[in-house]
Amino acid sequence: MGRAVAAQFRREKVIICVFDEGCMGMYNAIIDDELLNPLGIYKERLSHSALVAEMARVGDDEAQAVHDGLYAAGVTFHTGTEEATELTDAQLLSQFRMYIAALRISDDFGLDAVGIQYQQGLKDTVPAGDLAEGLLNNAERPPLLGRDGKREPYAGAPLPHFNEVDEGTAVDSLVTNHIRTAMGLDPATTLHDVPWRAESDGQPPMYFPLGGETLSGVSKPGEIVRSRVFIMAGALHVDLGRGTALELATDANHLNGAYVDGPDDADRSLLAKAATFEALRVMVHICGEVRLGRAEPSGGGVATTDAAAGPWPGS
Repeated sequence: MGRAVAAQFRREKVIICVFDEGCMGMYNAIIDDELLNPLGIYKERLSHSALVAEMARVGDDEAQAVHDGLYAAGVTFHTGTEEATELTDAQLLSQFRMYIAALRISDDFGLDAVGIQYQQGLKDTVPAGDLAEGLLNNAERPPLLGRDGKREPYAGAPLPHFNEVDEGTAVDSLVTNHIRTAMGLDPATTLHDVPWRAESDGQPPMYFPLGGETLSGVSKPGEIVRSRVFIMAGALHVDLGRGTALELATDANHLNGAYVDGPDDADRSLLAKAATFEALRVMVHICGEVRLGRAEPSGGGVATTDAAAGPWPGS
């Protein structure tokens, strides 16, 4: 399965959208084209101004329909009237316009994932968009028709959004999405299973002068596969590991979670991800005790710290 996903990447080409690359100053969130393109992943670089312009084309009725759909699904909005310190109805509608605009731009360009750098890219232009970003990552979200009014882009599937345009997260999210889809597991991430008890509050004005909303919820404890794609010594690497979350803090931040039914599914997910990255010639590091058998690496190579297997020679 992993090798098939890697072959699909290279055969069909995968496109990620980066709005104003580097505008938040996070150099370690940028992966150069010379490292991405051999994986079959390519960038579509756009300006945040294009997103804002597309938001202006979204009608009030469309934005209101998203609001009504979320409310009917049980999302609680803690709204007020003070724009500077509270979440307002106007801020909500602005972010639903962002959700619609991002989907339509993605459909126009045939994108497979999208990254919006809000805090420095859009904070002086529109309210914060955490809720819009969370909706994109979810298969269960308000439906949206394309420009022709007939077809639903990304119907029944998430459009992966990589937080703060961290391109390492983009690569990992794409692999996770394809692997989980192939396994028949829900590919959605970011608190996707708690819409009935999710809550939306205002953002702090110190960082978000135009306000906007957070999306708060509590993830379920259980079996986890942890992973992180990064650059080391001019090459792409990925850390992979298994674990069990007994309890998650209610104030956890920047956690991208995807659930499985039990340890067997988690083990299969890790093995499939490792095989995908290895076939893409990314150096794979298996961290901790992961007893999934051992196959000789070919290409990227696999390094493991499994106490039973020991590290690969020279890793």
